[in-house]
Amino acid sequence: MPYLVTNTAGVWCVQRKVPDRLQSAVARVLDSKKPTQKYLKKSLGTKDRREANRRATHALADLDRTIRAAEALTQQQSPESKVSPRSTLNDAEIKRMAEWVHATTLKEDEALRFSGRLETTGPHGENVNADVVRGVLERDQRPTVRRHDWIVEVG
Repeated sequence: MPYLVTNTAGVWCVQRKVPDRLQSAVARVLDSKKPTQKYLKKSLGTKDRREANRRATHALADLDRTIRAAEALTQQQSPESKVSPRSTLNDAEIKRMAEWVHATTLKEDEALRFSGRLETTGPHGENVNADVVRGVLERDQRPTVRRHDWIVEVG
């Protein structure tokens, strides 16, 4: 088998060549001191060829995992893998967004009718309504309502 080699002590090892485009990524995955890694090599811990053949499948799987991790690292860092923002929506997406907005509005309206105040939670579960009310009360005690160019004070 071409991937089986012996080291200087006569112990069998599996060896696999790393593709050129992944050599620097494999070196980063392995935390190697070298900038590139041309070959991956793993000892099988035996001098018997039959035992080496038996152990080779697991060792090759480990080497393949390292290569897959390097591929994932390069895809993660490559600029062409980034998704560009879309400028259009199809009819189904527009309908689904409209249904979500409508359902959210109905939910907030129902909460306002039952409790007398709107309980709004932010993305992390915090009460956004409390921050808004606190801000209004700190500025002035009476909220103002604008109608056309006139300011009408409520209260």
